[in-house]
Amino acid sequence: MLTRVVLLMYVLSSVSGARPTDTSGGGGDARSEEYEHLVPESGILFEPGSSYHYQEALLAFLLAGTDINRQCQMVVEESVWGTEKESVVFIERDRRTGRSTVVRRFAKKSISQAVSAAIFDKTRPPGADYWPYLKIKTSDIGENRALLSEETAETMSQACEMMLGMVRYPTRTRLLLHPTAVHFAHHDVNHGYRAGKTEFDRGRVGKFKRLLEQLGEVAMASATARPAAEKRVKDAAAALVAELSAAGIAIPNIKGEMRSAPSPSQP
Repeated sequence: MLTRVVLLMYVLSSVSGARPTDTSGGGGDARSEEYEHLVPESGILFEPGSSYHYQEALLAFLLAGTDINRQCQMVVEESVWGTEKESVVFIERDRRTGRSTVVRRFAKKSISQAVSAAIFDKTRPPGADYWPYLKIKTSDIGENRALLSEETAETMSQACEMMLGMVRYPTRTRLLLHPTAVHFAHHDVNHGYRAGKTEFDRGRVGKFKRLLEQLGEVAMASATARPAAEKRVKDAAAALVAELSAAGIAIPNIKGEMRSAPSPSQP
């Protein structure tokens, strides 16, 4: 039986080349701590606030059928008023065989825009659930997938675990003008759950985000272009691991930890 374990996930805007940038106008030092570390947060998705319904829809349409304990997870959450078409990238591993597959799912219409329209639908009775008024369905979600080598999957997992191990509050923060918040999370049997959040796109955080963007390109690449696309991902992940290691962050033994992990049937 195929047991799906999501190792890496990323929701992003499909706007060509679009990435959140620092528009605050205050000191753009790429080595500043805001660009090097993620801010702690208690969870990923389903946070209280105005974006709750949007997060609910992202989970239902882009992450249907995935393991609840997703590892190395990244979500870029657009404004509820946005018109972008979201997508998600993650690594799916068969627990029995260890085979890894990179999966990219994408919305053919804006989930954010659909949620906004349902919430403010004038025909919806006061207090009624917005879901029946949501004009988006599973057929509006497309998917690309491709096999991924064990070496690439392991290196990606190392980079993610190391980045999430650096989560801390900066001594100072800046407010950005764009509405996008980026959430990261990591979970495994050895280290439990970690989560971080940022609104920046520079330094190590920026490298980490771009690494997951490149992973999605592997799933979209043609059969002939895929080997080169995967090599770019593996090299970029290895470079980030080396940079973090040089900064004193221990490199995790992903293979060893997987061998020592309890089976899905064990508590």
